[in-house]
Amino acid sequence: MTQLRFTQIDLARHAADCVAMRRDSFVISFGDASRFEAESGDEGTGYLHWLQTHRSRYPQGLLHAWDGEQLAGQIEVTRPESADYLYVNLFYLQPAYRHRGIGAQLHARVLALLDGDERQSLRLCAASTNAAALRFYRKHGWQDDGVRANAPDSRYWRWSAR
Repeated sequence: MTQLRFTQIDLARHAADCVAMRRDSFVISFGDASRFEAESGDEGTGYLHWLQTHRSRYPQGLLHAWDGEQLAGQIEVTRPESADYLYVNLFYLQPAYRHRGIGAQLHARVLALLDGDERQSLRLCAASTNAAALRFYRKHGWQDDGVRANAPDSRYWRWSAR
C-alpha cells in the first residue's frame, strides 16, 4: 500500500491545489461547487484567506499528504478556542487515491494531533448524501452527533478517545 508523507501546507506553492481540492470536496458533498463559490468567490480567495488565518493559529492542522512527489490529499483541522474538541474541516484524497484504504492514513494523522493535547475528541460535519464519507466515518469509530442547525442537509460527527 502507498505510504503517505505529510507536510504543512505551503500556500505560496500550492494555493491553487488547495482551492481545487476544497472546491472538489463541495462537488462531492453537495453535487456542485456553488456553496464553495458563495463562501469563497470563484477564485477561492475567501478560502485562501481562511487558510492563512488558521495556519497562524494551528499550523500543524493544515497538511498535505504526498505519495512521493505527487500531491495525494489534504487535511484541515482547526482548534476552536472555546470547544473541547479539534474540528476536522477537511479529509480529502485525490480521485486516484480513493477507495484503496489510504484514507486510514489521513485519519491516523488527525488522531495523532490529539497526542499531548488536552482535547481528546474530534468533530466534523458531513453532508448526509455523502455516502462514502459516512461509511468511512462509521468504519473509523465516529458517532453521529446530530443535524447541523444551519445546514439541515448535513450532520455533525464526533470521534472520542475516551
